[in-house]
Amino acid sequence: MEVIRDQVNSKSDSRKYPWLEFNGERMEGRFLEYPTREQVPENINEQLIVELYSK
Repeated sequence: MEVIRDQVNSKSDSRKYPWLEFNGERMEGRFLEYPTREQVPENINEQLIVELYSK
């Protein structure tokens, strides 16, 4: 898809996340390892997720 190719080509840092590997030429990605909580850059409140699914 053209939109995805444009997005991939606009990224200069292909190793932004150490647990992911991406080959832009072949449009392939690999999951290398499970990240630790500290490596995940999103602001996630796990307690809210637990509360949602416990209802």
